[in-house]
Amino acid sequence: MILATVTSPSISEMVKFTILWSDNTLADRLGKAAARKLGYETDSKGLTQTFKQAMDELGVDAVGMKAFDGSGLSKSNRVSANTIVTLLSKIRNNPNFQSIYEGLPVGGITGTLQKRFLETAPHAVGHVHAKTGWVNRSVTMAGYVDDGEAEYAFAILSDRITPTFTSRNRARAAMDRLLGVIVKGIH
Repeated sequence: MILATVTSPSISEMVKFTILWSDNTLADRLGKAAARKLGYETDSKGLTQTFKQAMDELGVDAVGMKAFDGSGLSKSNRVSANTIVTLLSKIRNNPNFQSIYEGLPVGGITGTLQKRFLETAPHAVGHVHAKTGWVNRSVTMAGYVDDGEAEYAFAILSDRITPTFTSRNRARAAMDRLLGVIVKGIH
């Protein structure tokens, strides 16, 4: 007689959900689980080692990167836009990382980007696949934008903004318009 069963979603499904809805708790748990799997501690040092090892294996220069959590919420986390763009370029067509691309919200259509671009750059709707983020005085977005013919990896980091809802939204609108310029270049 079976009293109960527990079935977990696959890691791939968890990654897609985490990225699509910006589930920071699950992101932190996945980062720490990866650290444990590689034999590292789940503290800042172990997370940094875990992420750097993954970057090294992909040939991505992660100089200066520091991870204080697995979610990206710590104000002490450090990673350059160049590192992010290089990483995105390396993983884009690698089947091992397909769940990352599949999980990215699509501008104006899904997840955390569902309401973005609709007013700020309507011609970019459906052309941006990206992960958003914000912490206090920073607003970020990284992913891919296509112009109908080519796809480009990007990372936009807006820092030292006034920590208000209005200022964050202004920074987000500026990012949307910038990406809209890339899309409009062909259309």
